[in-house]
Amino acid sequence: MNVFTQWNAAAAVRTASIIGAAHIPRAVDRIFLAGLGQELKQEPFERVNETIGPVTQAFERLMFPSRSTELFHLSMLKAAVERVLSSVAGEFPSLAAWTPDDISVQKYGPDDGITSHRDHARNRLIIAVVTVCGSGTVEVLGDERIGQPVLSCNLAAGDLMLLRAPGLLGGAGDDESRPFHRVHGASGCGPRIAAGFRHLGGRHGHDLH
Repeated sequence: MNVFTQWNAAAAVRTASIIGAAHIPRAVDRIFLAGLGQELKQEPFERVNETIGPVTQAFERLMFPSRSTELFHLSMLKAAVERVLSSVAGEFPSLAAWTPDDISVQKYGPDDGITSHRDHARNRLIIAVVTVCGSGTVEVLGDERIGQPVLSCNLAAGDLMLLRAPGLLGGAGDDESRPFHRVHGASGCGPRIAAGFRHLGGRHGHDLH
């Protein structure tokens, strides 16, 4: 079963390394995507409404994240993301160590979202997020919490988004290479469900801010 369509992984990672993020439309095979969507829609979700410092977030998340390894399509997607990112280790050697050891599934309604924030510093190298169903916009703001987006992604089912994380570039100040971004609510007639894959590498860090 094909998971991904054909797209240039090296070019996508290169873009994310430069501006902080990359958007790959229709990255996931539509037949596989249909099975993944059916699988996740049967799972229970729990509500999250919280404010952490300057960040307000509202969405639903998979109630039992430990089950992510038991779900057939989600496990296949995890393995495919790992393969495609490790395939560009020749240009980005750090990605040879990238393994998705943290998986999240979040559901956004029309009034949900996350205000401008940087992701956890413990997430290393790169973050991959697949929109499973629905649609919505993510705006990447770069180094500034408030300002004009450097990239505005209208994400639809099957789209992949890559976000730069610490360790990808290396060098001084690399922990601050995380781009600020904001997540808007679903823009279609149904919720947007997104599956995120992150590499912790045994690290622990502070919350998003």
